[in-house]
Amino acid sequence: MIHKFEYDWCIQHKQDPTLDSFNNLWQDQAAVTAFTEQLGHRTQVLAKDEVRRSPFTVNAATAGYAHVGGKLDDITCVVAVVSLRD
Repeated sequence: MIHKFEYDWCIQHKQDPTLDSFNNLWQDQAAVTAFTEQLGHRTQVLAKDEVRRSPFTVNAATAGYAHVGGKLDDITCVVAVVSLRD
């Protein structure tokens, strides 16, 4: 069940008020999560591109292998949030 303050916050920040993730994440955590998911998705899209010369494609060619696209089994996103202490 969504509470009025959650609903108002979602509407104010142009978010879907039916999402339950706000119950468990602070706003900055939600932003990092969204960024990480977007980064991972973009990486998968690039890895599936059969025309693009990825770093993996270039290294495979240097080693004498013919490979087009990225390496789908090795996608990892590492995101760090660094902040100064008060």
